Amino acid sequence: MNEITLQTIQNDFRSCASSLRVKDEETGKVKDYTELSKAELANGYCDAEEAGNDFLMSCYVAAILLRYWYKIFEWISTCRSLGLKPTDFVDWLIDCWYDALYYRSWRPLRKEFGKTGNYIPNPQYRPDDPDAFDKSMNNFCKMKRAKMYQASNKLKRKGNYNAISIDDSFDENGYSILDREGLSTQAKAYNGVAEIIKSFLNEDKCIEALIVDGIANQDSWKQEKEKVVETEIEVDDEGNETEVTNKYYKYKNLFDARKLVKHLVNIDADFMKHFTEEYEVKNPNAILETLKKLTNGKLYKYIDKTIIMLRENPKYLEYLTVGM
Repeated sequence: MNEITLQTIQNDFRSCASSLRVKDEETGKVKDYTELSKAELANGYCDAEEAGNDFLMSCYVAAILLRYWYKIFEWISTCRSLGLKPTDFVDWLIDCWYDALYYRSWRPLRKEFGKTGNYIPNPQYRPDDPDAFDKSMNNFCKMKRAKMYQASNKLKRKGNYNAISIDDSFDENGYSILDREGLSTQAKAYNGVAEIIKSFLNEDKCIEALIVDGIANQDSWKQEKEKVVETEIEVDDEGNETEVTNKYYKYKNLFDARKLVKHLVNIDADFMKHFTEEYEVKNPNAILETLKKLTNGKLYKYIDKTIIMLRENPKYLEYLTVGM
């Protein structure tokens, strides 16, 4: 059985959309789907829906999806890390259409949510905006990409056996080798960060243990925003190419040594009680006393030394990759 391709799906949509013939009331000209504006297609669908004409509804949907077909190639280009097949993005596009259709900001009426299917006044209606449908569709296309990446990242964080390389991670992301998200991918039955902390405590490296806990579990991170400008070539369903500039922001978490030092300076007996219960510490008072004697400058040096130890000692990598 031949595998369904993107081209096959597109050809099917073209075959369906080609049945559309709409007479222009002003000029009397009969237009096919390629001559209809996006707004005309969206309104045509809604008119057919309200009239109960399933055949025309299918034709209009096909024409609408073809008009935004370039979004599929845009997603293919910018979403490679998701590892999806090209045909998967057709589902994305269909979902975006249904989202736009639910709110249908270009129509005075919309369907009531639920099984009744009654039409009710549309609070989203924008009668003064001739581009309401196009704006809505583009908005949901942007949201779809963001939602799918969010879902993908959530699944990655839930994975039980994601390998983490201290050397590679440190070279690429610095202190983010102990980013709480990066290490929370371990199975609940085995916590690599906790094992590192216990190892430091057993080696009488108590300040180092507090530093690892601070990086992985406390407020020692800041968010950085970076503006990204990308120029891409969009291809419509007729093969016409248009250069489009997209602007968006990328966010990433960065380790903040200043925030970690602030956390360490503010550690008190209550925190040590929790720390003792979590890691079975035998001498919490002695650890707290040692910590309080350290100046901020010495704490920064301890932090640097701890990171170097994590990078250069293979056993810590083993703690993070048990069960791979």
